[in-house]
This record gives sequence, structure tokens and C-alpha cells, in this order.
Amino acid sequence: MMDASKELQVLHIDFLNQDNAVSHHTWEFQTSSPVFRRGQVFHLRLVLNQPLQSYHQLKLEFSTGHSGCHQFPQCHPGQVPTKRENWKPHP
Repeated sequence: MMDASKELQVLHIDFLNQDNAVSHHTWEFQTSSPVFRRGQVFHLRLVLNQPLQSYHQLKLEFSTGHSGCHQFPQCHPGQVPTKRENWKPHP
């Protein structure tokens, strides 16, 4: 069992490139970076330093494009931020 007082840390992010490429119809793109189509669901796998508990706060930051537009989904264990209002733009 991990120490609950330790800060939650992301050790690795797997963007599941092959799975997402099939569902986004981007498997023929010649890039090592994941390519997602706007408005479609994508999956990723996070490896954390300890099990995710209800008291943890998990904030993910995504940036896209050359200007680095940022979006912050509000994530809570056991819930998926599927509604647009759960995504908060970063100024």
C-alpha cells in the first residue's frame, strides 16, 4: 500500500496511439505524435505513483496547435468529464 500523504504524481502517459488512430481514422498519418480529431473521444492510460483515491485531485492540461491553446478537464476518480462545461479554458 502506498503512503496516502505522498503527492499524486504521473509517472507515464500512454496515448494509446494505435487504438486512437483506428477510432480517429488517422492510422496513415506519418507522425510519432498522436493525432486526434476534434470533438471525438480519445483514450489514454496514466501510470501514477499510487492508486487514485477519491481525495486526490487530478488535473490534466492539454495544449493544441502552434499557439498552445490550453484546456483543463476537471477529473474526479470514477467520473469522466464528458460534458463540455466540465472543460475549463485556460486564459
